[in-house]
Amino acid sequence: MRRALLAAGLAFAALVAILLINTLRYGQPQPAALPVPDLAVTDAAAQRLARALAMPTVSIDEAAQADSNTSSVAFDTLHAHLRDSYPGMFQSLEALPTGSESLLFHWQGSDPALAPIALMAHQDVVPVDPAELADWRHPPFAGVIEDGRIWGRGALDNKGALLAICEAVEALLARGYRPARSVYLVFGHDEEIGGEKGARAIAQRFAEQGVHLSWVLDEGGLIVDRPMPGLEVPVALIGVSEKGFLTVELTARAPGGHSSKPPRHGAIGNMSEGLLRLQENPVPARIDGATALLFENVAGEWAFAQRMLFANQWLFRPLLVRVLENQATSDALIRTTTALTRFDSGIKSNVLPTSARATVNFRILPGDSTTSVLAHVRAQVDDLGLTLETGSFSSEPSRLSAVDNDAFALIAGSVARAAGEHIIVSPYMTIAATDSRHFEAVADNVYRFNAVRVTVPEVNTIHGINENIAVAEYERLIRFYFSVLRNGTL
Repeated sequence: MRRALLAAGLAFAALVAILLINTLRYGQPQPAALPVPDLAVTDAAAQRLARALAMPTVSIDEAAQADSNTSSVAFDTLHAHLRDSYPGMFQSLEALPTGSESLLFHWQGSDPALAPIALMAHQDVVPVDPAELADWRHPPFAGVIEDGRIWGRGALDNKGALLAICEAVEALLARGYRPARSVYLVFGHDEEIGGEKGARAIAQRFAEQGVHLSWVLDEGGLIVDRPMPGLEVPVALIGVSEKGFLTVELTARAPGGHSSKPPRHGAIGNMSEGLLRLQENPVPARIDGATALLFENVAGEWAFAQRMLFANQWLFRPLLVRVLENQATSDALIRTTTALTRFDSGIKSNVLPTSARATVNFRILPGDSTTSVLAHVRAQVDDLGLTLETGSFSSEPSRLSAVDNDAFALIAGSVARAAGEHIIVSPYMTIAATDSRHFEAVADNVYRFNAVRVTVPEVNTIHGINENIAVAEYERLIRFYFSVLRNGTL
């Protein structure tokens, strides 16, 4: 008995020691911060962005009922505004034809042995629901500056980045700077509807012409205040991978007839059962890739008990998954998400419908694929007689870009800190789709980040109501691109 108790005691002590050692070792050192650029940003920069936000460059979906001519005029107006605002960029950089409203510039470097880089942003914005107009503090396309903020659709997604890149280029040109490494500026016009005619066409052109990039920087993560429970500091989330995208259209069919003689299982019932199964049985969760890197990089800011859980996933993984999946934001980081987005059936209250249709959108975790997700859907609904069709647009998850190279160190180090500001910089997985996914075949690494500090409610204004950017954060963004261009093209 004593031997058994002694053995149990030793085993428990060993377990405690392993947990403590793993916890103390868990974490990653922060990248070195580069000096804040000596760059004065005037009030005129905010005014230029405000004017750009007043131009309704709304993406036109082929299925949408919209006046495409109006949108084309808006793009033309934006291009004229850019030419007037950044004459040095238009005179000194080579503007390459794109065959669309997208813009492509080439800033020739002095050293042809250095592989070029690309900075990306998109000109287009999502439409505004007319029913929500009354809830906007300022009209979404008015371009108003008030209370230290620039208000309007596109302030964060993504005209803020677009004009900040232009501001940085113009400032460098004014100083007589010439890069050693060539730079491409890629400003797509249709990112919000897939980027097929904009960024994708440009990437295909690069492939055909043998242009291979060292790295690409596009939109993606932000500097988010308290992005997860237990984190009390802002985290600069640099996207090093991106989820895939798949929409599945489901259809259930039934004979129909009079509602006084309903069958046990009609079209709506079968569809509802299928949707419930998909919702209640999501694709299994995993903690790996960019999400594992994120948790390891922010570990130093967690309380000891929380850090212990993440440092010892061999033991606590089931508990961690249950905790993480209880919040939508963290759940999206660990699994392919299932979103029920549309349902349509029936024409009258006393008529049994002959069909029911629903749309389910999946954001695919790296390691899963469109093929594996479709197999998952079929496994859940095949016995219900539902038919499946995929949407017109889909994309596979991206690969994981390097975090141990000069490019990531440059981007991470260029996050300017205000006096006394404590910001954690970390890799993470971008959960939305970006234009940069089209460039994976022509770039060694793809990064996704806008250096703007926001709160979680401010993040929710993207594609939502009252989108805006603080003037001070827009200035931070300009300095960020200035630093990236100056230090990344030497």
